[in-house]
This record gives sequence, C-alpha cells and structure tokens, in this order.
Amino acid sequence: MSEKTAPDAAGASGQWREITVSLAVTKPGLSPSAVEQTLSGIRFADTGAGGSVHTGPNWWAYSVDPRRPDGLEGSVTALVADVSLALDGLRALVHQGHTVQIAVSGVVEPGPEWWLPWTQLTLSPRSAAQLATLDLPVSFTVLTPDNEPAEDPLAWLD
Repeated sequence: MSEKTAPDAAGASGQWREITVSLAVTKPGLSPSAVEQTLSGIRFADTGAGGSVHTGPNWWAYSVDPRRPDGLEGSVTALVADVSLALDGLRALVHQGHTVQIAVSGVVEPGPEWWLPWTQLTLSPRSAAQLATLDLPVSFTVLTPDNEPAEDPLAWLD
C-alpha cells in the first residue's frame, strides 16, 4: 500500500487524506433494514474493524474507520474480512437489483503539481488481490476541499 504524500514543503499540495474504504449498497427506494436483514444480521459495526454503518436516501454503507494506523492496506484488509462474512447476502442484493460496490474515497488538496507521484493513491497488489476475492466492482472517488462533505463522508452516494 502506498498512500503517497507530498514532501515536506511549505504550501505543498496533492496530499491524500481522509481515505475511506466502504461497502456501498444503492437502489431507488432502498430500505436500510432490509439490506441488513438480507446480510443475515451481520452487525458490521461490531466486527472489530472499528467501522460504522451509514444510511441515506437510497443507500446503505459500511465504512472502516479511516483513522486506522495501518492506512489504506489495513482498511482494505479489515473491510474484506468483514464483507467476506456476507457474500451470499450481497449476491442476493445484486439479484434483487441493488448496486453493490467497494468505494474508496479520499480528499486531495488540488495544486499545480497534481500529476506528480505524491498525488497518486497506489493500491498494493496484495490489497488489489484481496478486493478481487469479493468479485465486486471497486470505485475510486477523489474529493477536493471545495467539494468535501462538511459532515458526511458518504454524501456523494446521495
């Protein structure tokens, strides 16, 4: 895993922060309780990954705590371990017409050097292989401070 950050320099931009790894389920008219029931009652927030469940109109998400000391790779490992417990339920949700995906998002400070290596978020081969075991799409979303949600890091699902 490599969350790349800019070298220490005054005014350096392009640093990734607040990287969140989530399981996201969406569908018009989605019922959060029906999603949790379909997932066999697994209480994601109690699995030890320090995660939490968030809901909104038409979406349900389980996010691993983004403050994990082991960064993106640790978040992926924790999420895969938790989601692996519910694969049959997730397949049932897809069969019912829900969109189910792994969502990786983070905030990047924009700047004139956005193309430099430290502005990239690199997913390790190990993390990519772990995500591949879930057989779910993976999305990557970059937020800038201008479009960063003030309170809800999953507001982009609305």
